[in-house]
Amino acid sequence: MPRRLKDRMQDKPLLAGAFALTVLFCLFFGAKLVLIALHHPPRPTDPPIANWMTPGYVAHTWHVPKEMMLEVVGPRPGERRETLDEVAERLGITTPELIARIETAIADYRATHPEAAPE
Repeated sequence: MPRRLKDRMQDKPLLAGAFALTVLFCLFFGAKLVLIALHHPPRPTDPPIANWMTPGYVAHTWHVPKEMMLEVVGPRPGERRETLDEVAERLGITTPELIARIETAIADYRATHPEAAPE
């Protein structure tokens, strides 16, 4: 006849304690995972445009064609990707002014292409 669980736990108290801690660990972090999944805020659909971004990254993130971005920032003068800071310097304007132009161009594009608007 098999021995009872209580008897086995008394024979090996360290093993039983480690098992109990493991079960508590799994329950704690499992409950934490469920709570985070249920109460996690949704990702912003359009994160703010920042000076470190490249025009290609902005086009990809905001779901607009790269050609539309090239109309705003102009053609790239080399093989290296430029950040918006570098583009603004090349165009002779401030970075906030360039970001405002890009945001306006994105809004105009989305007004004429509703399928490009975020969900």
